[in-house]
Amino acid sequence: MITSNTVSLPSQKSARNSSIELLRILAAGAVVVLHYNGMGGAFALTTGASHQILMFLESLCVGAVDLFIMISGYFLCTTQKRTWGKPATLILQLSLIVSISYIARSYIDKGEGMNWFTTIHTMLPPKNYFVVLYIALYIVSPYINIVLNKLSEKGRTSFIIVMLAVFSFYPTLMDSYQILLHYDNIMGINPVGAWGQQHGYTIVGFALYYCLGAYLRLNNPLKSVSTRVLCLFMLLSVIGIYVWFNIEARFLLKDASLVDFNALSYSNPFVLLLSALLLLAFSRMHFQSGLINTLSKAAFVCYLFHLQVIPYLQIERFAQMGGWLFLHLIVSVLVIYLVSWLVWRLLDLVIKPLGIYLDHYNIVSFGEDTFSK
Repeated sequence: MITSNTVSLPSQKSARNSSIELLRILAAGAVVVLHYNGMGGAFALTTGASHQILMFLESLCVGAVDLFIMISGYFLCTTQKRTWGKPATLILQLSLIVSISYIARSYIDKGEGMNWFTTIHTMLPPKNYFVVLYIALYIVSPYINIVLNKLSEKGRTSFIIVMLAVFSFYPTLMDSYQILLHYDNIMGINPVGAWGQQHGYTIVGFALYYCLGAYLRLNNPLKSVSTRVLCLFMLLSVIGIYVWFNIEARFLLKDASLVDFNALSYSNPFVLLLSALLLLAFSRMHFQSGLINTLSKAAFVCYLFHLQVIPYLQIERFAQMGGWLFLHLIVSVLVIYLVSWLVWRLLDLVIKPLGIYLDHYNIVSFGEDTFSK
């Protein structure tokens, strides 16, 4: 499987395809939809046709987090340098957004007022599973790259198949087994962790999504398949998730929260397939847009910021107004993203100088010859 004839790596300085940046924006919007349904309560508050539409939207958007990681793998697989600038920027963005939101809520909600100890506690340590897992993945990713780039094209395919079998197919099967038997968290039957795959919120899951993104860049699978066929398989993936979701909701997990549904696990094979096909399809579109490239810089801030405003969207009120709920959902996503862009601009003024300074200090840095030895 291992070969000395390693792949030729593209230059990391090449301009990013704006279609991928557009995909980042769409993924950020999809995350807002997911939390509108879950944290905001829209899924639990609706019935009938409105409920089914939300279920379909959930099935369509569920791969958003996978997409963020796959896009990172798609680009980071070509470089071995990791600096302190990226982790510091992510942690500072999270800490400032959460702490400032806490201070604002303490006055808006007219509760007991601001507590300085609580304010500091909201900032440190960082309390967001995505941020913590992403930083861990960012640090170890150069070593993952060595493995991926040392393998031949055929070897990478075998590696991805094994990864999917061990960390997606089998764990999903075991979680479904527990749901079917109505057993909660049978310890010791899942290779991801003692208590199952945890909806894909694990470093194992993140490493899998990263490897898939890198595999799409390095091997370019399905290159002979037309984009129209890719879109057809995307639709079939969404339908598969939606049908699975309905079966669990109607017969197995009545009145459960969205995080309990195995159909919506980030490690679910259907979810992974949908995310991978989306990345492949968008990578085939080549165009440059300064506006999209600029707006996409707020994607991560949107991911953090929308969590602070979802509770204030009055979703319960609109859930009782039929079709108006979906107009409210669309407007909420658009407004949250645009406000997130403004928040990003303000944070960038404060954080960017530190990020530039810390980019001079490496966490991990290998030469390009690492891949050829």
